[in-house]
Amino acid sequence: MLTKQLTAIRLVGLALISFMMTACESYKQQPSLLLQTESGYVIPDGAQGIAIIRHPREATLLQLRGMAGTGDVILKDSQHEKCLKIPIRFAAGDFGGRGIGTHQAKPVLLEIRSAQAAEILADDKDIVSDQYRIGTDSSADIVVLSGLAMSQGFVLNPGLSFMAEILGARHQRVDCTVNT
Repeated sequence: MLTKQLTAIRLVGLALISFMMTACESYKQQPSLLLQTESGYVIPDGAQGIAIIRHPREATLLQLRGMAGTGDVILKDSQHEKCLKIPIRFAAGDFGGRGIGTHQAKPVLLEIRSAQAAEILADDKDIVSDQYRIGTDSSADIVVLSGLAMSQGFVLNPGLSFMAEILGARHQRVDCTVNT
């Protein structure tokens, strides 16, 4: 009786291993298109681009908390051969402060999934978080990857100066490498 149970367990184990290997093999065969920017960040398949604020500063004043910095938004083009790199200013805030102080915050990474949001940034217009669905999964228009609490509202403003408001931000075409 015990021998039959052990044999059944072995057969079930072999079936599970076989199933898992087949599933892994079919997953590997599915084409995946990832773009890696020249700075090493990956723009996932289905995303329009990524916003990178490397060194934001965070300040708190009692219950108020604010964050600001500059960075870049890197957007895919339709042919996936080049990316559009636009300098941006970033500001965020909420009522999550605890005391008084200022410090260097963690880098902020935002995945731009909405084609409309990408077009607005490419046209040098502001992105205000309350006008888009913000979340942590791919169903959101803008996905928070790191450095920002979901309670914090934010603004992405193309350009780094007042003159950029008048003349437009300096756009650059940069290489994007395709990883499959």
